[in-house]
Formats: sequence, structure tokens, C-alpha cells
Amino acid sequence: MSKTTEFIYCKLQDTPKFFDIDKLKANDPDQKELYKKAKKPNMDTILAYEEVIDEDKKYNYARFVPKGYMFIDIDDPKEAEEMRGIILRSKLKCLILETTNGYHFLFKIPKFYKVQMTGATNWFGYKFDTKGVIDKEKAVQIIRVCGMERKEYCSWDFTEAVTLDKLEKLDILPYWLFGKKEDKDLHKEGKTGESEYTLTDTPFTQLMKMKDGGRHDHIFNKCRYFACSNGFEYKEFKSLITAIHDQYLCKIGTPMSDSDLFGDTETKWEEDIENLENNGWVFEKKERKWKKAKSKKEDKIDERRAAEYLFKQYDFYVTDKNTDGTYNKLLHRDKDGNYEYRNNVPERKQKLREFNDQNFQEPFFKEMERQLMQLCIENNKIISRNDEYIIVKNKVLSCITPDAYDFSWIGSRAPTDVVLPWNWYSEDWVKEHEEDLGGQITWFIEQLSRNSKGIPQPIVQNWLWVIAGASMVPANMLQKIVILSGGGQNGKSLYTSLIRLCLGADMFNESKIFDSNPHDGFWGEGLDKGICCVIDDLNRVYNRDAFSYIKGAITGTDSVVINEKFKAKKRLDILPQIIACTNFEFELYDKSEGMKRRVKILPTECYIENKDKDENLQYKLVLNVSTNEEVAKYRMSKSSYGGKGVKKIMHMYTKESGVLESLKNGSLAWFANKARYMYMKWLMKELVLEDSEEMKVLHDHSFKNKFEIKCEDFINWYLDSKCGTEKDRNLSKANIYLNNLYPEYETYCEVKGIIDKMTDWQLKRYCSPAIISLGYKIENKKMKKENGRYEPYRYVVFGEKVAPSKNK
Repeated sequence: MSKTTEFIYCKLQDTPKFFDIDKLKANDPDQKELYKKAKKPNMDTILAYEEVIDEDKKYNYARFVPKGYMFIDIDDPKEAEEMRGIILRSKLKCLILETTNGYHFLFKIPKFYKVQMTGATNWFGYKFDTKGVIDKEKAVQIIRVCGMERKEYCSWDFTEAVTLDKLEKLDILPYWLFGKKEDKDLHKEGKTGESEYTLTDTPFTQLMKMKDGGRHDHIFNKCRYFACSNGFEYKEFKSLITAIHDQYLCKIGTPMSDSDLFGDTETKWEEDIENLENNGWVFEKKERKWKKAKSKKEDKIDERRAAEYLFKQYDFYVTDKNTDGTYNKLLHRDKDGNYEYRNNVPERKQKLREFNDQNFQEPFFKEMERQLMQLCIENNKIISRNDEYIIVKNKVLSCITPDAYDFSWIGSRAPTDVVLPWNWYSEDWVKEHEEDLGGQITWFIEQLSRNSKGIPQPIVQNWLWVIAGASMVPANMLQKIVILSGGGQNGKSLYTSLIRLCLGADMFNESKIFDSNPHDGFWGEGLDKGICCVIDDLNRVYNRDAFSYIKGAITGTDSVVINEKFKAKKRLDILPQIIACTNFEFELYDKSEGMKRRVKILPTECYIENKDKDENLQYKLVLNVSTNEEVAKYRMSKSSYGGKGVKKIMHMYTKESGVLESLKNGSLAWFANKARYMYMKWLMKELVLEDSEEMKVLHDHSFKNKFEIKCEDFINWYLDSKCGTEKDRNLSKANIYLNNLYPEYETYCEVKGIIDKMTDWQLKRYCSPAIISLGYKIENKKMKKENGRYEPYRYVVFGEKVAPSKNK
């Protein structure tokens, strides 16, 4: 042990005043939050060992990981216990620290440990984090938090105290307990990046589930080569197979002897190494990686030749076109791999350096990238919006028929830039999981559809499904600006967030197209991104010109030019689906018939009180759980922080592991498939949807002047006050001169407590169209006065006509 090695401690915050251990053990979410915040170490406040052991002060503290050491951290309780059993059974020497959900296992640092990792996967398919002192990076282990001391012991003897001298006894972390960060890091069949195996589906994880029969052949034919090509030494391979045998195979099948496990595997191992070397691979022992041998050519290559070489190694495409015909973005994927394209410049640089060992400078790489783009253009390798196909996680789908999927078109055409993360499932699957995966979301859509009286509206429910489906398809035939109007806190934003989570971070935008003037200012920033535009809170005073400006582009009869700051103008021929939410009484200023046809307003009017609002509802819908305790457990887990998606989506990220799992085969996958099928049925006219009466009323009101609406309310009150509300009332009793309505209006305002009254002029101006829209008449008449002249007047006829009084 180095003389400079020592235990250094830092302070954690004091135990919170309201912390309760019993409530924490009972999974109280508030206590979990206090506990979580209390774990954050103050690395600048160093504690001496005497302060750490001082029983009077009882500091909460953490211990810095000594230089030259590292720990692996497994948070899943079941997986952590499995790993502990493997380590103890293998007689590995490490320090074991119990944590809230699992364990830390402290080892000496191996040569292959280069950087701290979060969310890596070991060879058993288990997620783990690593922390160790690399360069200037610091790492700590929480020892006492909220007054609770964590138990720590030596793996070889639980009774021995953990002291500084025990560090020298620790083993170096074996390679078979480590793992990889990403699937593409695996070396498979002599190539990198192929899709045969993933980090959680390797020959090792397959072996862990095998009962009697075929186990030896699996180890000999699959595990052996996979281990050899992924950097194992033979003795490490044997250790891993032995650990899997002792921990798993013995429990589910007949125990096997060493000869049954390995046989002549070692001889074949040497042949594997020879084959790899003969195929141009060189083993880098420090990095534990097989790399392609660099070219021994002495002659230098220019940028064009370098681009031509890389163009053969990957499947390249360009996208994001400029007005001058050039492109901004270069993407590539592994040939014969999956259809996820990436813009990984360092990967391309490394590939070139493996091919040729000349000293490439940054200007060389920039020119090479430009040449690659030119090669893409010359070979028509251009990604652009494709309205016929959409690539979801495991299929290429037709936008017209949801069950038609095919990969053959990729061979001759560039792929669509619309790539969604959810799995495609059949309509039978959607029906099968209507209750278990779709129950909560169906309930939520029903709640969102409620009117001001709290009654669900079936037609509105169906429209909500159709609109969600239309938002997930690039060939959008809805051709409407959708406005969710009405009650606050009732789930409108949550509805749009579910759509956005299904689209992923790259397939929606939150353009502020209604916040600025489209004609003389910068507007439309981000509108060209994705296939859906979400305006979460439409202002009370919005940009009325923008509605008129884009209405032609909604139906594809016109294009729209967007103007962004410091960027060239862009012409959009296809607009993304636009969904806006508003809590205000909404009035449209463009009252043309064309605009009326292009706007769909859904009355989602049920207001939710603060006391009834469920702050965890999005988590429950996405994770398909029903209690706050289940939500709290997820939010305390590492997986809830694993993504870096768009933060404006309520609480969850588009790339958070809980979201991605839900999109794979959970409630979000069900929601996406259900919505898309509903949209397709509507498109094929299998589902015929008209507007409900409430939708028609709301739509009509939105296209009326607000004074006209006020006048309608007044007229209805006036008729009730003059004629009563019984069925046999005589409306003619309310007939009146138009000029005499204002005194009645003042009485109405007094009765209703209206302070913001219209003026006499406003009443005369807007009452006439209101009266006519309600189905009554206004007659223009003339009355002869004593001087023989005729004076014109306007008379409102609610019932049968009556002659005007002579004294008028």
C-alpha cells in the first residue's frame, strides 16, 4: 500500500429536522425526498478522522474513494444480491458497503478502467455505475446519512473491521465483473455494431436461463467466441462461466463438471485468436479491445480518398438542406445494422486513423466531411421528409395502412427522417391490452373530455384519439389547427405531453408562432422541426395574423415562409400538426369561411381544483402504476435520471428509461398504437365523426365578436324576464324598439352584477347581429310625426308583429 494512501472524509448536511426513520422505512415519499437531498456531499468540507468517530458530534459524512481504487454500484436489490453472492462464492476480496437499494463493491482499479460510468451493463446483463479516482475526477461513498450508519464489511471476513490496512488486501476488479456502456461497444462476429447481440442479450445472459441440454454446446460455440472477441483472457472466461454455473445453472438444472463445462474449449480459444489476427485484428490489451490493424502504407491520402474510404465503411446520408443546395448534417449508420443514424464525428475520425496512420489535422477532417457530403449528393443519399413511410422502433410502416410494413424500399430510396421510438403492434394486441396497459390512459382521455358540468363527451373523446394519432403520422390529413379550450389544470398539457413522449425529442417543436408578428419580425423559430407543433398556453392576446398567415399551408394549398433570427428564410410546403391549449375564452379574429374550416376547437371545460389535482398523474400513466408510493420508488431510482430528453414535457424526459420502456411494450406503446389505429379508421371513414352540439356552439362563439356574445346572453335574459320561461310563453310581449334596449340592458347588468358594461353605442352596434343569429327579426319602419315628416326607427320582433305605439 502506498504511504500516501489514506481515508479522507467530507461532510454531508445535518439530519433534517422533520426526518423520521420509521416513515422512511414505510416508503413515505416526503421522507424519501428528505433522505435524497441529505445524501448530497459537500466535498469542500473535509472532516478529520477524530471528527468522524466523535460520538457527541455524530456528523453525517462520506468517504472519498482512495486513489487507485474504484467501486461498482448496483442499485437494483435483486441484482445487487445476486452480484454479492457471485463475489462471495468466487472468493474475491473487496469491501462491501450496503446502500439503500443495493451495494457498493470496492476494488483496486484495473488498467482497463478509463472513466467513471453511469448506467453501464455488466456481462450478467445487470445495470451498474462505476466511481473511481480518474485524473481529477472525485468519487465518494456515503457512510452515514440522516444519522444512519451504513454497514460495511470485508468480503473475506464479515467480522473484520474496515480499516486503511485492508485496502492492500483487495483484489483488482476482474474483467468478468465489468461490462460495456453501449451496444455498439460489443465486438460481434469480428465486426463492431452488428445487431445480433445487445448488452442485455448476449451468450452469457442466454446461458444464465438454460436448463439441462445444450449448455456445453452453447458455451463452446457461442460463449467462447463472444468472450474471446470481447477482450477476455481464457482464465477470466472460465471464472465467468463458473460463476454463472454456480449462481444460476445449478439452481435450474443438473450441476456440471469442469470437463462438461469447458471440454476442449481452450484449444479452440487459441484458434479464435489466430483467426482474428489473420483477419486484420490487433488486440489492445490495455483497452481490452480488438482493433483493425492500421494500414502500413507509407503514402499519404488526401481528403477525397479518405472520404471515399469511409463512404464504403458506413451507410452515409445528408439531411437539413440549405437554400443554396448544400446540407448541414452528415449522418451514418453501420452497414446491415439497424436504422438508427448517428452524427458521431469522433467515431469517423477513429475509423480513418485505423485505416491510415498519418498525422491528420482538424482542417483535414473538416474537408473530408465536406467531401463525404458531396459523395452523398452525387449518389442521391439524401434523407428528406417521406410522407409514405415512417420508421418506428422495430418496423418501417406505411403511413396509409398501419399493418403494412416493409424494409425492401430502403434499398432504392433514402429513408424518412421521421423515426419514432415506439414499437408497432397489431390491432389485436391493442384490444388485448385495453384494460391492463390502456385502462388508466383511457380513463384519462375520458376525464379530459368532460364539459363544464363534469360530464364526459364521447365525441370529444374520439376526437382526442384521432388528433393524437394524426400527430404521430407525417402524412397528416387532419388539416386543422387544433385548440383544446376550457378548464384549467384538467390535463390538456398532460395530453400533449403524452403525444410528445411518443414522438421523441426530435419529432416535435414548441415554436412560438403565435407570439410575434410574422410579417415584419422574426417568427416561426423551430416550426420546421418534427411533425407536431405544441403551443402549451395560447396567450389571451395572441398573434392573430399568424393564424391567417398559415391557414393555406394547413391544407397544403399554399406554402409558408418562416423567418428566424440570423438564419436564411425557409419555405415550408408541409406544416406540422399544430395543437394549442388555452384556458381563456377564445375568440378568433379571422372570421373567414376558410379559417372556420381550418380550426377545430374541443371543449375540455371541466376545471380541476388544486386539492383534486394529481401531481403524479403523468408518472402513473406512463409507468402504468396506480399509487404515489410506486411513483416515489421510481423517482428515487437511478433510472429516473437516465435520460437527457426535452425538459419541458411535464416531469418526465423523452429519453428517460421509464419512458423508453413504456414505449417498448408498456402504456405509451399502447397509447401510440391505439391513437394511430383510431386516426386510420377516421381517415378510411370507418369512424365517422361529426362535431357535437357543444363543439359547434364553442366553434361559433370563437368566431363571433365577444360583444356579440355578450349581447346574446343579454337578449336571452331579456326574453326570460319579459315572457317567463314556461313553454307557453308569448314572445311578442318582448317586442321592443331597438333604441329602448339600453335601459333594459342596464337593469340586466344590475341584476347580474356586471361592472364592465357596454356603452350605448356598443349595444346598438353588436345587438343587431346577435338578435339575428338567435333567429329573430329586426324590421326597419317609418313613423309619421305631427309635422308630417316620417322618422325611421328599428323594431325588434320576437313573436308576432305588432304596430308601434302612436305616442312614440
